[in-house]
Amino acid sequence: MNMVNLQVAKVDNIGKSYDNVTYDSDTFPQSSLYHLMTLGVLFGMNPVKPGQARVLELGCGIGGNLIPHAINYSEAEFVGVDLSKTQIDEANKHVVKLGLKNIKFHHCSITDIDESWGKFDYIIAHGLLSWVPEFVKNKIFEVYSKNLSENGIAYISYNALPGWNMIRSIREMMLYHTRKTNDLREKYIQAKSFLDFMLKNTDVDSPYSKIIKKEVEILANAPDYYFIHEHLEEYNKQYRFFEFIQKAKQNGLQYLSETDLAIMFPDNLPENVAKILKQFNDFIEIQQYMDFITNRRFRTTLLCHDNIQLNRSININSIKQFNFQSYLATEKEITNNDIVNPRTTINFINKLDSDIKITTTHPIMKAVLYVLKENLRNPISFSKLVEEANIKLGGKSLDVIEKALSDHIVGLVFQGHIQITLQADRPKRDLEKPKLSTLSLYQVKNRTDLWVTNIFHEKVTINKVQKIMMSYMDGHNKKKDIIDLTTSYIKANRININDLLNTKITLSSDKLKGSLLQVLNDTIYSLNQMAVLV
Repeated sequence: MNMVNLQVAKVDNIGKSYDNVTYDSDTFPQSSLYHLMTLGVLFGMNPVKPGQARVLELGCGIGGNLIPHAINYSEAEFVGVDLSKTQIDEANKHVVKLGLKNIKFHHCSITDIDESWGKFDYIIAHGLLSWVPEFVKNKIFEVYSKNLSENGIAYISYNALPGWNMIRSIREMMLYHTRKTNDLREKYIQAKSFLDFMLKNTDVDSPYSKIIKKEVEILANAPDYYFIHEHLEEYNKQYRFFEFIQKAKQNGLQYLSETDLAIMFPDNLPENVAKILKQFNDFIEIQQYMDFITNRRFRTTLLCHDNIQLNRSININSIKQFNFQSYLATEKEITNNDIVNPRTTINFINKLDSDIKITTTHPIMKAVLYVLKENLRNPISFSKLVEEANIKLGGKSLDVIEKALSDHIVGLVFQGHIQITLQADRPKRDLEKPKLSTLSLYQVKNRTDLWVTNIFHEKVTINKVQKIMMSYMDGHNKKKDIIDLTTSYIKANRININDLLNTKITLSSDKLKGSLLQVLNDTIYSLNQMAVLV
């Protein structure tokens, strides 16, 4: 078999693999177009606004990440490419049902893309680079080089070293154990059995056993398609950061940033470590040593053309141009007296990771953080943040508040406590006639998943009762209508409401509607906070 035919065969095999075990296609919040544009602007670029962009996704699956963009930005153009015909057919079904005219899916190889496809302002490849043959890897970088527009941003994720070193050993053991079968499902069963055997038969106190145990726990909670394609496929290459950057440079590209600002800055490491790393003059070298120190195993990196002059000197003036938002919550309800009193300590907790806390007695910072808490997933400008904090403090000098905020906010952004965005404040929603976004309403009516996608490209978890109620949130039904429709649906389908609500209510009980009203009010409040209502 000659080289061309061999490459075609390898590509075909990858496509068949994903036809046989389809990969669930979710949204990747870190690939949100507004997020990518925000990071580009932060570091001195002039990227195209999402609503005017051409966007290409490589390895798009059933379009779970691309279709929400197409709905949100009707004037933009979207193109998805995938080897799996099964998944592309499914993607096209969703396009037809949603009536989308600005998105096209192609069943083809990435190697088929050439300059005739034109330029794209954003190119996304999530879960692709590490999992394809070398000639396809080379083609991915070529596409970024030749098909990325002048101010374009390329998103690319990959498995990283040194974090994958020991995991790679576990993968190689599983591949050896399952080498006698080509059936992916059978490989999956055998590999899980092997991991269980290893866990039970290694010294429980050894570092080796602890590594195996940790990986087994991760995989135990992972869906089977992730286990199969991450660990049992033929290809899984990991990159040291400097190797990845060298590959980018060879293709006329340069490092822009990570999608997560917090992992880029050495000040988030212990003070003695940060001090040593800051002695390096090379930004890329600092990143590599941070990977060594943190044992990083995965990166989501942004690239741009190497002729763009980037700005790495970020200060308050760089930050003030953005809007701010956060996932902050408080451990308990607090009053304005708690905020104003300098002897009162308040703990602010990150709702995504309860281990991350900000503890402060500083009245101004308490006021600022509480305003962000109240504006959960609702971007707020620097000036408005100062004004609302001033109200919390009973009319303290705006200048004093602005000075204190200017002194602290850059650090809070780089630490990941506060996010910056160019996305605007959301218009006020009618909570008496709640309305889901087009995508969320489609999801609750057409998918079995217990989650929906919000306007920030994030997954928001819901329960079964909420899913039923949300199917009636079209902006026309009032709360009473939603309760009546939900009650009728529950009775018609003889749903066990006690299991869903953890109550002891019969379907004929007068208390049913009262219980549902409480659930509805809580649901509307939660959906509004999490940017699902429009």
